[in-house]
Amino acid sequence: MSSDKRARRAKRAAKSRKRQSHDHENKVVGFLRGTDLNSLVRFFQTWLVETDFYENDADPAVLAAAAEAMGTAAYERRSDFQPDCWTVSDVDAAIGFAEELEDLDPDAPSAALPVFALRAFLDFLRETGRWAGPEDLCDVVMDVVDDALVRYLTKQDLDVEDIDPAEEEAALSGLEVTRRLDALLTWLGSGRPVTEDGSLDPTLLQGASDAMDIGMPDEVETMDDHATLAELWTLAEVVGLISVRSGSAEPGKNANDWRSGPRLMLLRETAERELESKVASWVSEAAQELAVTILQRGLTRLPLHEEDLRADDDTVPDTRLALEIMAYLAEDLRAEGWLHLADDGGYVVPSALRLVVSNAVAVLSNKLDPVPVVTLKLEMPGIEPPVSRRVEVTGLLSLKGLHDLIQSLMSWNDSHLHRFSVYPREGDSRPFMPQAAIDDGLVGRSEAIPEDGMPIGVILEEPGAQLLYEYDFGDGWEVLVTLEAARPPVGDDDNYLLSVVDGTGTAPFDDVGGAGGWEVFVAAVTDPTHEQHAELRDWAGLSPTAPFDPTAFDVEAANKALEDDLT
Repeated sequence: MSSDKRARRAKRAAKSRKRQSHDHENKVVGFLRGTDLNSLVRFFQTWLVETDFYENDADPAVLAAAAEAMGTAAYERRSDFQPDCWTVSDVDAAIGFAEELEDLDPDAPSAALPVFALRAFLDFLRETGRWAGPEDLCDVVMDVVDDALVRYLTKQDLDVEDIDPAEEEAALSGLEVTRRLDALLTWLGSGRPVTEDGSLDPTLLQGASDAMDIGMPDEVETMDDHATLAELWTLAEVVGLISVRSGSAEPGKNANDWRSGPRLMLLRETAERELESKVASWVSEAAQELAVTILQRGLTRLPLHEEDLRADDDTVPDTRLALEIMAYLAEDLRAEGWLHLADDGGYVVPSALRLVVSNAVAVLSNKLDPVPVVTLKLEMPGIEPPVSRRVEVTGLLSLKGLHDLIQSLMSWNDSHLHRFSVYPREGDSRPFMPQAAIDDGLVGRSEAIPEDGMPIGVILEEPGAQLLYEYDFGDGWEVLVTLEAARPPVGDDDNYLLSVVDGTGTAPFDDVGGAGGWEVFVAAVTDPTHEQHAELRDWAGLSPTAPFDPTAFDVEAANKALEDDLT
């Protein structure tokens, strides 16, 4: 299963749990309907032809067949499923079917096609008056399908190679934040005085504000009282445009590149940070989620439109408020250049800004729906005395990072090939291996999935889930990795957490000859009368009198080694 598929499955599961925690109603009672799926699909296909739905290029017959397959999947999940009144559970079951089909059949279409067909089918039910359930339930299930489509289409629609560097640099240079930082550097000159805490001298606040054309609020005594100026000042420090020291703010290490180039990478970093900061500055998490949704949709062929955000007089008050907030956010993002209005009224991310916006959205999405901190137990099956380690790490840790962690905890020297596999193996599932091994032809590209960018929090979704780590295929070392628990992260530090909790036993040494060789080694070095006692102690670098306890494990020493090895 590819990293994209695993990631979206984990996201879908998380969203499903979140909806359930908010007590969305998944059951519908009191509706007596007799419309069968086949009849509805026939009408649906005719409707597609008559309406040229979304001006889509897909064959109406293909969309109709896909919608019928999705309805059949919902029937499999719930025997009393009604095709003219879908619940969240029905939609989740259908989306899961589409993803499983894509996973199992290399010739199957992308999951985006049947999910798009389902979205069109729901539109058909509503537009033709065939939707038989509550209107607010229709809104909910459409949102669920849209959420899935956005995830697929964001990946499909974003082609970084199509972004011309010159066009991208011009677009980034035209952003309001770039123009203001240009003005700040010009105003700064060779240097300006600052206070002891690194803030701009209060007597200079008016001049800096005028230079950047950001206005000056009333009753400003320090830079902290001027939020816009303080944020720009901090951003300039973070990206290295200014350097504050010894009572003065001077041009920073990146100031020359900013002024004369090359500055594309610097512009990207600055713009991403600015967009992340802008969205995060909205106090309400709900507003942040809405902003991320607007931006995500703007990266796809399904952007939100002005008309989508207009409330009618009879709109439910809560929905009206949400639409008003979304309309405000969309206009605010448009005013600063992150979106533009297409001819059809859609809020679209400009093509030259797609990379920056996509990267910022990924960061913001993780903060809003954070990857948990996980407790992993690492065990070596069949090794005596028993060898185990228990660690607490961020779920953002990649399999490559987990490999490095295991190497450190077992005191191995990473001199042999390794691989990860879902355990127990799922049919013909492929292992995860280093990108370098795949590039070097040590394994075929169709035979393994690159481990480098694969987060463990995406693969190990539920307590009890396991991975098998194999190292040195000659000696045949195995480490069984089990997810024992998961918890929400607490603070930004948890996004980098790598901590050894406890453990038992000394891990077998590299090149000792497998489990049998380790058994001989332990017996020999702990028994002065063994015929290989001196030889194997010398091989291991143990002096004749040095103690060796194969049951020993030092947590404090392991954490220190981990810090030295991985930081």
